[in-house]
Amino acid sequence: MITILVRYNLQSYHHALYPILTSRYSGLFSLTDSVEHCLRRDANRILVILNFFKQRYAQVEANRALLVELRQRYRKVVLFDDSDGADSLHGELIDLVDLYYKKQILVDRQHYLKPAYGRQRFSDYYHQVAGVTDERPEIREAIASEAELSKLRLAWNLGLAAYPFNRLRRHASLWLQRHAGWAVARLAYPRMRPRLHGRIEKLPVVQARFSHTAYSASIGYQRLLFGRLFAQDGRVKTGRVSKAAYEQELQTAAAVVSPFGWGEVCYRDFEAIIYGAALLKPDMGGVDTWPDIYVAGETYYPLDWQGRDAAEVVNRVISCPREAAAIALNAFDRYRACISAAADRVDLFVSEVLA
Repeated sequence: MITILVRYNLQSYHHALYPILTSRYSGLFSLTDSVEHCLRRDANRILVILNFFKQRYAQVEANRALLVELRQRYRKVVLFDDSDGADSLHGELIDLVDLYYKKQILVDRQHYLKPAYGRQRFSDYYHQVAGVTDERPEIREAIASEAELSKLRLAWNLGLAAYPFNRLRRHASLWLQRHAGWAVARLAYPRMRPRLHGRIEKLPVVQARFSHTAYSASIGYQRLLFGRLFAQDGRVKTGRVSKAAYEQELQTAAAVVSPFGWGEVCYRDFEAIIYGAALLKPDMGGVDTWPDIYVAGETYYPLDWQGRDAAEVVNRVISCPREAAAIALNAFDRYRACISAAADRVDLFVSEVLA
């Protein structure tokens, strides 16, 4: 069997673990949130670490010391990095693991051999082109060598979950996992049933309701920039509304704007798809991810990272509703096809971990 050492939260439990827990391999994995169990009592010889080092970038010595202990205990140690961005690597730990999985990876892996301001490619970009600085700057240090880069593997992203969210089932299943284990928690665990929830006939409206205030300056700059641009267009809905009003708009809006958050792939991307809205998103061409719903001009409208084509793209969505509807449908069909192939991704993951 394979042990997964996990720090539970809703994202790790309902996204990173989703394909595993709902696969034919679920019985192959043993879940624990106890380091003590791993170091003293675990009989398994392969360890996958999920979400355990997330945001603990400053605790380098403690993180490395723990990994050294775990390596003495296990034949193979795999890190499943559940952090949001393609560039938010734990470069300080990669030499101590056998494989390193991420939800999304930069297409140009040579970028990892250089440091990145704000720990993201896009935060580094806005730091360089717009002079954006953070009050407490974080730097993703350069990966030491090509040999370390060869450990990188692509896992799966936020798309693998049950949309729209049933919050009661999500919280109930996580509580049951912690207190009763998977045998009981699976009874409440949400399952994916991909279907369109939105209206076929859409209103000539683009939804762009997002905020930048929860982020560092370099991470949130893109949201600030696009928020200001779209606020000037009367056809675009901006500002805050209730969750119910937000979901109602998703059903009727022709398109949804989804800028990057802490990472490139966002919940809003998949919410737009299942509600049948065309996705407007900063160009994703440099990101390798799966489910890969990002085919420029076919499944989403790519936006220039500085927003120079924002008004033009909104004009196109409003003036060509059939094109927008076709792009939305293409995205849903591609998303559904990816979901159908999820078992193959888990097969590959398991075979690589067991090898």
